[in-house]
Parts: sequence; C-alpha cells; structure tokens
Amino acid sequence: MHIISEQLGGPAVNTNLTPAPSWTNRKFYEKVEAPAIRALNHGDLIWYDVSVSYGHRVANKKFIDSLSAKYGAYEYDGTSSSWKKKTTNLAIYNAKIPAPRISQTIININREIDKNEIHRALKVSKSLAEKIINYRNQQKAINPSFKYKALNFEATINTLFAPRNILRTNINEAITQGRVHF
Repeated sequence: MHIISEQLGGPAVNTNLTPAPSWTNRKFYEKVEAPAIRALNHGDLIWYDVSVSYGHRVANKKFIDSLSAKYGAYEYDGTSSSWKKKTTNLAIYNAKIPAPRISQTIININREIDKNEIHRALKVSKSLAEKIINYRNQQKAINPSFKYKALNFEATINTLFAPRNILRTNINEAITQGRVHF
C-alpha cells in the first residue's frame, strides 16, 4: 500500500510503500485518503499525518504492525497572522495489523548449517544441500569473506554439482519466491 497517496503528494518510490493486508489499504483509503483527496480537490488547505510502525518480525523481515493516519483542515488565525491546524472534524484511521502468516521457510544460504533447511527451501536433494554447505565452508576456510551471491548462485551450483538445467527451475523459483536470501 502507498503510505501517502500520489494524489496527496506521495512519491512513487519504495520508501512510500509498505506491505499490508488489502483490508487495511481499503479502510485507510475510505476513512482518510478519500476525504483528504476530496478536500484538496475542493480547494481546501489541509494537513495530513501518517505514522507506520514496524514491529512484527517474520522470517527475518520486518512487517508493519500498526498504522495511524489523520487529516484535517488549516484555518487562518488573524491574531497571529498564521495558519493553524484545525483540530475539529478530523478524519482518523488507526489499525493494529496482524503479523503475516508465512508458511515457507526462508533461509540465508550463506549462514544456514542445516542441510534439511536448504533441501526444503531450494527443493534439491539432501546430498546436494550438504554439498552446498560443504563447498561454502571450504571456500570460507580459504577466504573468510566468501559468500554465495544471488547473481551467480545458480550458475555456481549447476557448474559444481549438477548437470546443467536440472536445478535451474528450483533455484530460480526459490530466489524469486524469496525462500532464499544471500
């Protein structure tokens, strides 16, 4: 979901996006975004505040756990010759968001030591999973900063351990679906 709608001046960049359930996005739009957009389109001068908290940790990633948004109008204060936030007739939306249910195992291929976890994440044989771990450990003994890299992981595994193209689908799928990170 967009944290600040493009129609309210929010940029189309990753830092203005957050993963959230569709019901949150829909209610957020109905309760705060749509009224604020209507006010702007009507020519009103408005203020708009959004606060997002990332407290859920699931599968080594942070997810949104709450969202608070509100908007209101500005009014001119002739006494101080300045614009002040009007605190009546606010549009407010607060939501506690449950942690996402992720049923798949996500592993770091450079740290995982359990061949069963690599086997499940990459959908490869347990013997190949063990070879992946052993090769990584051998390389780390030579060069302590060795890491498998996403760009050449599939090629490295295919070249070292398997006939070409046998693993291509499994490894590409595991990387694309986020079951493996580097």
